Amino acid sequence: PQRAAMSSSPNIPQCLLFSSRSLLDIKTKGETFGIPNGFLLSPFAPLQSEPVHLRRTPQLCSNCGSYLNKYCKVQPEQGYWTCALCAIRNRYIFEVETPELASTFEYLEYSKRSLSQGILETPYQNGYLVLIMEEKLSDTELKNVREGILMAIELLPSEAKVALITYSDTVSVYQLSPSLPLASCSVFSGSRKLDKYDFAEIRANSSSYFAPIKSSLEGIKQIFQAQLPSNKEGSNHEKNRALGVAITLAMTITTGPEEGDDLESALEALTLERLDGEQGSLEINTPREKSPPNFGNIFVLTTGPPNFGPGHYSSSDIDDEEVAEYYERLGELSLKRRLQVDFVCGGRSWLGLKLLQKIVLTSGGLLTLLHDFDSPVLSQNLHRSFSDRIAQQAKLEIRCSGGISITKFVGSVSSDVEVEEEGGIEKSQFLLGSLREGSSYSGWFSLKDDIFSPSVYFQFILSYTNLLNQFVVRVITHKVETGSSVTDFVDSIHGILVSQLIAKHAVTLARKNREQEAIRYLEQTVRTIVSSCGKQDKNPRSAMKYILPLSLAQLPYDLLRTREGPLLGPIIQNEDDIEAIRCQFLTTSYEEGHRFMSPILYNVTLSEDQPTYIPVAVDEGSLLSDRVLVMDAGTEIFIWSGIGTFPPRRRTASTPPEESYLPFEKVRNHCELYASQVAASRYPRPFVLSFKEGSSQERWLLCRLISPATRAKWVTSCYL
Repeated sequence: PQRAAMSSSPNIPQCLLFSSRSLLDIKTKGETFGIPNGFLLSPFAPLQSEPVHLRRTPQLCSNCGSYLNKYCKVQPEQGYWTCALCAIRNRYIFEVETPELASTFEYLEYSKRSLSQGILETPYQNGYLVLIMEEKLSDTELKNVREGILMAIELLPSEAKVALITYSDTVSVYQLSPSLPLASCSVFSGSRKLDKYDFAEIRANSSSYFAPIKSSLEGIKQIFQAQLPSNKEGSNHEKNRALGVAITLAMTITTGPEEGDDLESALEALTLERLDGEQGSLEINTPREKSPPNFGNIFVLTTGPPNFGPGHYSSSDIDDEEVAEYYERLGELSLKRRLQVDFVCGGRSWLGLKLLQKIVLTSGGLLTLLHDFDSPVLSQNLHRSFSDRIAQQAKLEIRCSGGISITKFVGSVSSDVEVEEEGGIEKSQFLLGSLREGSSYSGWFSLKDDIFSPSVYFQFILSYTNLLNQFVVRVITHKVETGSSVTDFVDSIHGILVSQLIAKHAVTLARKNREQEAIRYLEQTVRTIVSSCGKQDKNPRSAMKYILPLSLAQLPYDLLRTREGPLLGPIIQNEDDIEAIRCQFLTTSYEEGHRFMSPILYNVTLSEDQPTYIPVAVDEGSLLSDRVLVMDAGTEIFIWSGIGTFPPRRRTASTPPEESYLPFEKVRNHCELYASQVAASRYPRPFVLSFKEGSSQERWLLCRLISPATRAKWVTSCYL
């Protein structure tokens, strides 16, 4: 199939997008339009040209600390350059032309060798993977988990090291060293915190917990063969899951036995840091006495909530501050120790993802819901979670020229944020989790006061350690024009990005149990934008009072679909399903975000045995019985077939011959091939749901469609 034709939004390769190309210089004037000032940062988005690699000390402004960039005024013959952000002169130290100024793109890198461990020969030479697997799975679950994990491990780099932990009311850490003749394990109680005797056991066996994937594969197969399915009847919630102890053990064995006995005190120290602003430093590149692995992944498989031991909770504890703080501290500790935590949650039981997400979002991992542990999906997610990682231990600094303040930042980021002024420039610092090519962050900013300069500048400084253990600083500088022209401002608005920023703010409110406030914010913002940016329609026959400019024409409809769809809509589903899709949306890239909000519905037909995808209205009127429809909604890809595309069960004299239904079967085959190819290219892998008109699964598509009555009511509310 032609994937370009199926794309839900234009392919935007830029790493940095702003809500508009210009700003109104009068603060109060800009606020009346309802347009959020913001940006979307995707540090590793594909670029047309590779960034320049500079292996030298960068030149910084002596006043504000900003990096030399192409917007600075440079006069080498006079020996100085003027900083674009603070307008202070600096001494020019380079004798040759600098790539920072000659470059036509905005990415600049400064690399230096790590002094502590040196550059690695291969990216995964010092990579660690800890598999945490729930015990007492059903026969089908155990079979699928075995197949999925083994499929993924066989695809991972052979030099990476793997460990295996299983848990129920006890936690078993297996010894995978190839020197051991039989598989054995260290068993720890799941009912309490680790003590000095537990750490003594870890030190005694520290060399045998991890083994290279190539040599440990047979041992893992033996362990899986020895695992027995659960014969216990009853609710899934009756199983004991000491998940808190299992994750703590994974962090302990990965960071080394020398540091393991300090892990519980490290959790307490993190709490003290958050209470003491002076101790809450965001410095992340200071060498430690014992360096952790270059990077580590903790991959957790569970079928229910942690209901035993430290960190246990039930549905009544979902808003308990003490339980939430426990998982926040685990997330912050994983971030400081370069550990990415991913969850794959199976089954249909309640899991309390709102608490588990506190680990996942902070560490830069992902949480995937699988109603069944499907082997190919599990295998792809495990493989991609380990191999897609680009960087870890990252820090982002955002420097804004005078009069600009960062007000909100959303993504896989620590709750610790530092904001300070340096040389009259505001500097915001964030600790980021592990980074992948698709990692994206949304930010909002505001004007402190009126702006008296013709432009303002933003500098994004991303420092991180790559998989070869090189320390890299990537600098992106962006310029936004300012002025008093309302027409220029409205014409410069990036409508799709603005709608994403509005939707993400509404979703963050909804995640705090403020759904009604989120809906009111969304509706009021749309009405403000329509009345302030739209022009009055002078046509007396027109049904609408305002006409929006082309850049904003789609915004009200996109936000209507957001309000009615699974992100904010009233669809009846498990609260874990809602939490999972909301968190995934908050960290999506530009293209994926638009697909979540406004997926396109296609009618698929055959033309000379080739599929043709024709966009149709995204409402219930498009569900005609003689159609095969496809919708790529980000987390799912739907294939809907009308009743008229199947031969009837009861044949009459007027029934068409069965051969007349063969084209529909070919269309379905093409759609399934397309869906499988798209699913195989994404992480996390979307579900492919193929269903028939009138089936129970049809509700997943119906919740993403807009009825004519709902649309008419929305138009009346916004435009009249």
